[in-house]
Amino acid sequence: MGPELGEARLGALVREVARAGEGVREAGERLAGAGGIDWAGAGAAAFRSRLAEVVRAAGALATGCEEAAGRLAAHRAAVVALGAATSAGAGPSAGAA
Repeated sequence: MGPELGEARLGALVREVARAGEGVREAGERLAGAGGIDWAGAGAAAFRSRLAEVVRAAGALATGCEEAAGRLAAHRAAVVALGAATSAGAGPSAGAA
């Protein structure tokens, strides 16, 4: 696999993980709004009793996805920089002499 393919795959993964984080955050916001629905019955009470916990978990998962996307983007930038340095003849150990 050439560096361009690796960079492309990393870029796609960054976008995928970022989209996943956005989707989870949006779902958590919709769930938070569900607590205001006037439901009756034991099932509704059980749902409401865990709703805040589920919304917090969704927020934590979304934050984790956003952080992972940021770390992946930084890794991709390093891969791109290394590829540019290597193709320019600098190589990874050029400054180590």
